[in-house]
Amino acid sequence: MPKRKKEKRPRAKRRPIFTLVDLFFYLVGGACYALSVVIFTAPNAIAPGGLTGVATILHHYFHALPIGTAILAMNVPLFIASWFKGGRAFTVRTLICTVWSSVAIDLFTALGVPAYIGDSDPLLVPIFGGLLMGLGLGLLFMRGACTGGSEIVARLFERRFPHLSVGRLILIVDAIVIAVGAFTFGVTAAMYAVILVFVSSTVLDALVYGGDAGKMAMIMSTKDDEIAEAIVNQLGRGCTKLESEGAYSGEKRRVLLCALRRPQLYTLRRLVVSIDPDAFIIITATDQVFGKGFKSTSEER
Repeated sequence: MPKRKKEKRPRAKRRPIFTLVDLFFYLVGGACYALSVVIFTAPNAIAPGGLTGVATILHHYFHALPIGTAILAMNVPLFIASWFKGGRAFTVRTLICTVWSSVAIDLFTALGVPAYIGDSDPLLVPIFGGLLMGLGLGLLFMRGACTGGSEIVARLFERRFPHLSVGRLILIVDAIVIAVGAFTFGVTAAMYAVILVFVSSTVLDALVYGGDAGKMAMIMSTKDDEIAEAIVNQLGRGCTKLESEGAYSGEKRRVLLCALRRPQLYTLRRLVVSIDPDAFIIITATDQVFGKGFKSTSEER
């Protein structure tokens, strides 16, 4: 019998490590991060956690050592580890952002970008410094990169110890750096650093998750069919019927699961209560919702 020829399967197109849009986000995000350091944190002796905080402390003791250069030097062993353990695409993107933000810090310092010294109103320093830093980090995180340091460490630990919370790990690293900064710059500067990290993380979360955030409602009612029809026709949202059984009563019924945007929450509650005043409703917050009516999954490719 003649041998059958093997059919050649078309190769899937590889997604480039980064695109021109990614590069634009990296340039703007890295510049915002660098300006936050040059204008707000470094001139006011605030160590904002991570390797940036360590570099700020080192610059205090060794004035000849630029902050950006110190950040880049300390990231080298982390990049090597990330290349082999953390994924090459992530490492390349983060390397680009770290090199650019580090160079930008030293470049803006050399160009004499004016610093804001918060003598009259020092609270403005961590607030606006955190806003600018959070904006920069948010733009980088939205395109799958970061500025290295504790984020790389968190990635590596996440792969080795998946039961550890990455967020807590980063928080621990930042807390240690801020504590060392308290001995170097004083307790007041450390408290400002805490405010700056809080503001920065809040802005970061708002940028990365805010546009996709929503609410999830779980509705238990004897009139589930009527409520489901009202949600679809009046609220314009879909819902899913889940089979359930009461642990105490043993009664079998259906639970309605519905994802919606925050402004629709009041309308949903009013609609459900108008049909069944005795309905049991659970509302939870969701960081991200993908699918029809929300963010398209194709945007994440």
